[in-house]
Amino acid sequence: MEEPPLRVSVQQKSRFLLCLQFFKAHNLQVAAWDLAALLATLVPTIRSFAKYDSVAAGLMVPYALFSVFATALNLKILNLNGPKPEF
Repeated sequence: MEEPPLRVSVQQKSRFLLCLQFFKAHNLQVAAWDLAALLATLVPTIRSFAKYDSVAAGLMVPYALFSVFATALNLKILNLNGPKPEF
């Protein structure tokens, strides 16, 4: 029964690091990899939530959709602006 809290903990840390990478460091490439890792953990998390509570799993779906949107937006910004210049 410890599996869902562990996955949520990984996602919370990933989301925190994403904010630091995207907004503070302006490192869009690392933020894109972080978003990919976050998306990779979302589907298994939703499935494991569904084993315990279908409402909890359903409430994770909008979060997953937002994460897909954030990934697409990050990749588009990266594509338009290019990678972070090295100093």
